[in-house]
Amino acid sequence: KKYGPLDFIAAGLLCIGLVLFTLTDSMVSPRFNIIGVAIIICALLCDSVIGNVQEKTMKQHKATNTEVVLYSYGLGFLYLFIILMVTGELHKGATFSSNVSNFYPIVYYEY
Repeated sequence: KKYGPLDFIAAGLLCIGLVLFTLTDSMVSPRFNIIGVAIIICALLCDSVIGNVQEKTMKQHKATNTEVVLYSYGLGFLYLFIILMVTGELHKGATFSSNVSNFYPIVYYEY
């Protein structure tokens, strides 16, 4: 597969954005945590790979766009749910949201 100039420009802009984000974060907060940058880099790498994986899967299994999206989001949900259960963060989040009386209007109605 060949990539055009716009693809390279988009990749370059993503890299520049990541660098600027990192520099701004280190200037704003004196306590700089490299784990956040590693997570963002990992997310960008996964985001760049998922398109090719989905395209290959669609060709191999003759799947529709809807099926690919369903399985992508479904697997992502399961992975995150398991991670949240194992780390205990799901319980913390549920406890927080049940104790904050205005949580649901803020989340659902954006005020």
